[in-house]
Amino acid sequence: MRSIGNARRVWADITVNARMSQNHLQADTSGHAGLRDGWTHDPEYRQCYQTESDIETILDLLALDRGLTFADIGCGNGAFAIAAAQQHPDCHVWAFDPLDSALAVCRERGDSFPNSHAQTAWASSIPLPTASVDRVLFRSVLHHIAEPQGVYCELARLLKSGGRLVLQAPCNCWEAGFGQVFSDLMMLGDHSHRRFYYEPEAIVTDLRRAGFSTQAPECWPYPFPFIDDSQAQFIREHGAEERLRLRPIETGKWSIEGCWVRILAERIG
Repeated sequence: MRSIGNARRVWADITVNARMSQNHLQADTSGHAGLRDGWTHDPEYRQCYQTESDIETILDLLALDRGLTFADIGCGNGAFAIAAAQQHPDCHVWAFDPLDSALAVCRERGDSFPNSHAQTAWASSIPLPTASVDRVLFRSVLHHIAEPQGVYCELARLLKSGGRLVLQAPCNCWEAGFGQVFSDLMMLGDHSHRRFYYEPEAIVTDLRRAGFSTQAPECWPYPFPFIDDSQAQFIREHGAEERLRLRPIETGKWSIEGCWVRILAERIG
């Protein structure tokens, strides 16, 4: 077992390397100024996608043991990262997100936990040394990324050999062409950037190409109660009412069902 003194030295080394990476990080974020934060301060979002059960399930899958280093890539408001820091005080927890508004909340929640550290970063350029992390969470981020292969390689770079990745994302579990329809639907609600809904098999293939071994993907439906009248009309025009289980909630507000995929992967080599 690693001594406390050695663990502190490793934590300090990683912190120094993270600070030294800031110039590269700032260059990487320059082209993304239009990304809008529509989630951090939305209580309904938290009620739908950050329940106590969700957090418990993810932490169980991460299997955070004593002294491990954990990175939450796309941490948002820190629901998962700060829970990890609280429940596993001997773990070193890094939380990264490109949105300052999200990180402000994450930092506030993590103030009481000296083993947590929140920092601005895009998934394609994480300011940590190679092979410095034991566990990575990549949850509800993939659908914001147009070219994910480079991100998969970055996650592989971060992880030590045998390290674990937990990936969860909205996906396209229908026929191949429907991912584009779903993306167009989401653009009607937020045109700050396009979403991309990848097929589970394609995600597995690309993860393996990046240096991961993977378990079989797990898929299940999730509610999305944020559809307005124009989006509901778009769904009807595409004959997708039953496929997406379009249902009225109240005047001007509708709910549909999307599809989650979750993949557990291990860094090999």
